[in-house]
Amino acid sequence: SEQQWVEIIQQNIFGMHVLVGIVEQMRESVELIQSVIDVDRELDKQFRKLDAENMNILVSSKKLVKNRSNLSTSDILAKLKEDDKFWNIFTDVVKYESHLYEFAREVHNHQYHHLKEHHGHR
Repeated sequence: SEQQWVEIIQQNIFGMHVLVGIVEQMRESVELIQSVIDVDRELDKQFRKLDAENMNILVSSKKLVKNRSNLSTSDILAKLKEDDKFWNIFTDVVKYESHLYEFAREVHNHQYHHLKEHHGHR
């Protein structure tokens, strides 16, 4: 079942010591990556440059782009909800994806706070 897959993925994240990066928390994710692959901090300059480039992308991507479609998101969702069978499957899948994302985000936050506690500001 989907729930079993979610549990296996969660167990693998812990059991295989996976480093979790989150796009919405890119700066923290880059710091975590650096802590693993650049233990001696010999690549600080390159990581700072990467961080600056990512921040520029994030700032420029915050500009709103008008939806050019004649259909709104609410119109599309309303149409999809008309098909009960599809909507039930869709919401079931999204439920598991959302659960996994929240789990991964918690793991990421734990990893990042652990890094800060043990290594201070990097």
